[in-house]
Amino acid sequence: MRCVRQSAWEMTGNSEPITICGVFDADPPELKASKLKVQLLFEQAIAQFNNRDYTAASLLQACLYKASRDSIAQICADRCLYQNRQ
Repeated sequence: MRCVRQSAWEMTGNSEPITICGVFDADPPELKASKLKVQLLFEQAIAQFNNRDYTAASLLQACLYKASRDSIAQICADRCLYQNRQ
């Protein structure tokens, strides 16, 4: 099993952040390849997000440009955009 993407999320009702881990060994080969190509960019975006730097949305959008079916990148981008509106 390959776990290469993770993020700490603060969830309502929890006192500690929850770690979200993306495992994509079961993804179709083309999706897996596209996720691996943007892995470093994704990790930079998540580091920014975890530091409450929600400009990470632009990095996540770049990930989605190259890996448009990456649902985790989409969720993270949506959360950044939501936080930017707050």
